[in-house]
Amino acid sequence: MSAPAPRQADPKKQIWSIGRKLGMDEADIRAVLSRETGKDSMRACTDQELQRVVIAMRQLQGESSGDRASFKQVGLIRRLEASLGWSEQPERLRAYLRKYYRVDKPEWLTKAQAWRATESLKKVLSRL
Repeated sequence: MSAPAPRQADPKKQIWSIGRKLGMDEADIRAVLSRETGKDSMRACTDQELQRVVIAMRQLQGESSGDRASFKQVGLIRRLEASLGWSEQPERLRAYLRKYYRVDKPEWLTKAQAWRATESLKKVLSRL
C-alpha cells in the first residue's frame, strides 16, 4: 500500500500569505491577480491561473531571483520620476513599469531590472 500524496497548500491562502509578507494591501494583491490572469476575483480563476499568481508573487518576494532593488535604486527611480514630471501622475510610472518589467511598484523590481529601468528612464529624460 502506498502512502497518500502530500496535500498541496491552497493557492488562495498562499497568495494572501505571500502578499502579507510583502506588505501588500488588498489592492496590490488584486493588481497582481489581474495582471497575471486578467480576472478580478480569485473565485473566477482556475487552479492553474492561481498557481501562476503564486509563482509571480514568489518572484516579487525574491524567492526565485533572490535580489530585490536596493533602497538607493528605488530612490533614483523616484527622482527620475520627479524629473520627468510624473510625480503628479503616479499612474505613469506604474504603467511604464508594468509594460516593460511586469511589476506595479519600483520596490518589486530585481536589482537588474532596477538598473535597466533607471537607464531607460534616463534615456526618456534625455529626449525631453
